[in-house]
Amino acid sequence: MNQGPILVLRQILEAARQSTLRLVRTRLFLFFWGVAILGGVLLYAALPDEELSRERGDEFTGFVLYLLVLQFGLPLAGVHLAATSLRDDIDRGTLGIIQTRAISRATLLFGRFLGTTFVVGVSASLVLAIWFFALQSHGDVWRHGIGPENKLLFTMVKAALFSVSSYTALGLFFGARLNRPIVATVLFVAGIELFVSNLPVEAGLRAWSPTDAVRRLLQIELEPVAGSDFSQSLRGYLPEDRVREFVEPWTVWARVTATGLFLAVWTFSSREYAARAKD
Repeated sequence: MNQGPILVLRQILEAARQSTLRLVRTRLFLFFWGVAILGGVLLYAALPDEELSRERGDEFTGFVLYLLVLQFGLPLAGVHLAATSLRDDIDRGTLGIIQTRAISRATLLFGRFLGTTFVVGVSASLVLAIWFFALQSHGDVWRHGIGPENKLLFTMVKAALFSVSSYTALGLFFGARLNRPIVATVLFVAGIELFVSNLPVEAGLRAWSPTDAVRRLLQIELEPVAGSDFSQSLRGYLPEDRVREFVEPWTVWARVTATGLFLAVWTFSSREYAARAKD
């Protein structure tokens, strides 16, 4: 039996394991979790019942979770943690070590991709669950007694788990290409991604937006009440009768992930980082 592919797979899994352990020990990861726990406490204890009684629980919860987690939190965490994970390898001189162990840069990168995707995907799912149950615990105080149902949580977790690979793949490319990937992270999430996901319907670039694919999945499966803040945030400039005309969300995420990984592997494997590591 050819041991080559098995050896490479083991190396990828080991790199993924190391990446996972390293990420969960970083101060940035702990900061993200501190914000998540604080957010859950505030959603549980700081929202007055009289304010909640004016909102439908499903619409309010969907709006909060989508806006804070899926639109901003997940892309920021996925892109930035992936980029910094790879930059750490470059800045700490890890590349010289792995070359002496017959580990290719592509193998290391795929391991970082798997590890970061796992950590960010699981973390995003747990944050969604914590915040969802914090809001659901308010019981029947919502308008018309309509609280958030479990389907909302399951759909959002599904969107997070399927879209996270797009963000981590792009983050690895930024980490391989740029000295300061934090700048690219902010520009991507707050600039390019928001701009592309709100282009006119006919714009071809919109079919490359992971965030827009998340919105379409939520709109199709949850069917929010027309005119609500949640519905408006998902629609953007997209008419309701044209939601299903676009490329399937799964196709968008697969396309962006594959493109991001290709660019990351090509850049990471072909560039010389020795001088940069000394900065």
